[in-house]
Amino acid sequence: MNKQIKTLFETAIEYPADQRESVVDLSDFPDEVKTKVKRLLAINVDEVAITGTIIDSVHIGLEIKPIEAGLVIDAYKLAEPLGIGGQGEVWLAQRNQDDFAHQVAIKFLKPIHDDKELQRFRNERELLAQLKHNNIAQLIGGGELLDDSKSPRPYMILEWVEGLPLLEYCKQHQFNLKQYLHIFLQICDAISYAHSHLVVHRDIKPNNIIVTKDGVVKLLDFGIAKILASNSVDTQTVPVMTLAYSSPEQVTGAPISTATDIYILGLLLYEMLTGQRAQAVVSEVPSELIHEITEKTPPIPSHVELLPKLNRNYSKKQLRGDLDNLIMMAIRKEPHRRYPTVSALAQDVKNYLDGKPLLAVGDSAWYKVKKLVSRNPAVTLLSAVVLFFLIALPLVMYNSQQQISQQRDLEIAARKEAQQQSRIANRTKDFLVNILESASPLANRGEDISLQDVLASSERLLEYGLNDQPIIKAELINTISSIHHHLGDSKKAIEYYQKSLPIYVANNDLSGQVFTLGQLAVVSVLSNDPQEAEKYAKSADILSQQLSDPVELAWHHSQMATWQGSMGQGEKAQEMLLITLQKLQDENIEDHELLGRIYNELSFTSKDNQQKLKYIEQALHHGEKDHGKIHPKYFNRLINKAAQLNRNNQTAAAENTFLEAQEIGNKLFDKTHPNLARLYGELAFIYQDTGRFETAKNYFESAINMHKEFGGVNNLSYVLVTNNLGFLYEDMGEFNNAEQFYRESLKLRQLYFSADPMRVAGSQFNLARLLAKMGRHVESEELLSQVIPVYQSKNKNLLSTEIVQLANQVGMDVSSACQTAEAEIIRLKAEVEKISEKSWLRMYHELWLGQMAIKCDLNEMAKQLLLSAKNHATDIYNPDSEGLKRIHLLVEIAIQ
Repeated sequence: MNKQIKTLFETAIEYPADQRESVVDLSDFPDEVKTKVKRLLAINVDEVAITGTIIDSVHIGLEIKPIEAGLVIDAYKLAEPLGIGGQGEVWLAQRNQDDFAHQVAIKFLKPIHDDKELQRFRNERELLAQLKHNNIAQLIGGGELLDDSKSPRPYMILEWVEGLPLLEYCKQHQFNLKQYLHIFLQICDAISYAHSHLVVHRDIKPNNIIVTKDGVVKLLDFGIAKILASNSVDTQTVPVMTLAYSSPEQVTGAPISTATDIYILGLLLYEMLTGQRAQAVVSEVPSELIHEITEKTPPIPSHVELLPKLNRNYSKKQLRGDLDNLIMMAIRKEPHRRYPTVSALAQDVKNYLDGKPLLAVGDSAWYKVKKLVSRNPAVTLLSAVVLFFLIALPLVMYNSQQQISQQRDLEIAARKEAQQQSRIANRTKDFLVNILESASPLANRGEDISLQDVLASSERLLEYGLNDQPIIKAELINTISSIHHHLGDSKKAIEYYQKSLPIYVANNDLSGQVFTLGQLAVVSVLSNDPQEAEKYAKSADILSQQLSDPVELAWHHSQMATWQGSMGQGEKAQEMLLITLQKLQDENIEDHELLGRIYNELSFTSKDNQQKLKYIEQALHHGEKDHGKIHPKYFNRLINKAAQLNRNNQTAAAENTFLEAQEIGNKLFDKTHPNLARLYGELAFIYQDTGRFETAKNYFESAINMHKEFGGVNNLSYVLVTNNLGFLYEDMGEFNNAEQFYRESLKLRQLYFSADPMRVAGSQFNLARLLAKMGRHVESEELLSQVIPVYQSKNKNLLSTEIVQLANQVGMDVSSACQTAEAEIIRLKAEVEKISEKSWLRMYHELWLGQMAIKCDLNEMAKQLLLSAKNHATDIYNPDSEGLKRIHLLVEIAIQ
């Protein structure tokens, strides 16, 4: 019981005399303890003497040595006590060595303490170790003081701040309004930095803020600070905090967040500028104070009378309007109606100083009426209706008209400013993207710096830097994630998106959360984890319902369309994109970056090849408007256009477009950059499809070597190009080389696409087709037995598999297979003729069917098929190309 009496007494003695009994009554201690503490409090002696007497008696009873001047702690000798209270004592100390002079403050925990007090002390020490900021008193060291009592006393060595408490400093300087606001901005900077480390201070009172003679703010005492989203002990109790500087959620036990510090900063600015507290003005009785904190709105600052204790060099009229709204927004009772972040509050202060429009606006008349009714539930419905129509309605209409007009003007100005800031931010981010993505040769003692070097360096810098700018840090982490994503390293991209997401959550940045979750959904699909992708997509969708900005919603919908398209839901994705596009047009929103992305996504979801091209042209148009042509996005979309032209059999136009893209790529990227590797891989298709096999081979090999060097063999881009190179060697007739690449591709796909049987089946079929051409029909049939069920389950056309099956049958048993071959070849020939005459697939099917017909002595049918293949080769392949010569040679050999 003695320990409880001591604890409650030391808590109560810190309050003014007329509050102490109420503090005792509000505590959770037993009645017997409360009675004895009240008796002690009733003794009419000096508070410090009482506390000292109790401490002395504890020292004597437990044989604890008191801390005295001259005691050496680490490299410092105690000089004099700076303060003694219920939590412990603080001493001024001087360096005990002659190398240089230095003073510090050493804070000791009281000798008798419970686990909660010890945890609070350790919590403060750990927090201060993390916080390195010019406006926060720095932790220099710490440890435990040991003596013969075997009762160690934790201590922390702190930066000694010589100056005046905030309000005392304000009294002694006749500052103008702007000077006061610049002092306040330093406080905001310190708190914003703490928030970026997920620390909420919760005790930002004037005595915890010291201003040096040079005007530098130093924030002290993180004793009841809280780590967000942690399992640390929550030290929030009514007796510990100072009610006059507490938020409604602190006194009601509601969840604590960064909004708590924003409220207290609003109280602080209120008092700095008016000389009067916003709370604890009428009463200091805790129960009345709690009612005041949770229910009553203080007078607006410009209505507070001048007080002689504040040496102001400005009039209260200067507070009218913007500063009234700014302060009153910060101290709104509901956390969600305050500024979203300390940075937003500080930005509005800067806006005021720069003469710019503020985000803050006053409470509407309707809001005030609702609060009045909620505080007076006894008013009858009839009375409320009469009151509303006779008094409130005219006022509401008048005030609403005034506010709508004012709000409209503010919104227009704010929107223009926001657009300008957005443009600057986007250009800055764009510039960083260009640096990171381009990785042009930079002088490094005569050596080039590769993209990998640039990325690795950027990742190291981001890991330890920009902690005081968390949103900027998260944006740059997402930029690096995006780069890894576009370079085919999905796992690395996911790793970095997962690093940025908690930063957005901690800073209540809804837009950042929705965007990052959407990107995680997209990349998880590419990383062959569709279930995880769906979880991310659902989370993003749920959060997106809180978004009101049509542009932010459109970005989210474009991400979801990408995810749906990757999941095989192209029609659903296209429908969403078209609806989103219509909404943007209805809102007259011309965001070129956003529109370019939407049209680019539509080009992937549309099934109409001509419509695809139209969408790509629109994507290029908006890309050029937004970034110009010398930009990675324009470069990538140009490749998309060229690839689509090639699919549309517009080969010459496709090649010219690829070469245009190559010219841009050479300006943007280093010669070993993976983005150029993608171009080389796509351009190789053009040369392969036009029969220029050697040129295609050179481009494919360059692409595969670049992808392998940059991302290794598990890189998605490497996996895809490996298969394509196998295809080229098959067309060239170099079957052994083709087998090598097909088998490597299959092995990698079985690892990379383990949850996507269709991707694996496609690689198995390529190998089965090649083995059939090599005469290894048994192996080919074994692979086909795995492929066909997968193709059937996905409703894929089986024409190619049927041709390979027939080739295997003829190859394994010519006499038996040829008995039914004629009818089968006629059936397959009819199906082949449905394919475009410009397609190399039709040409190769005719060639192979013609070769099988020769084996079965179906000479007339063989001649028709082979000559048709030869004619189509002439139309498809360039004159004098290796491909054309090879087809002509194969036809001649078969006919002879």
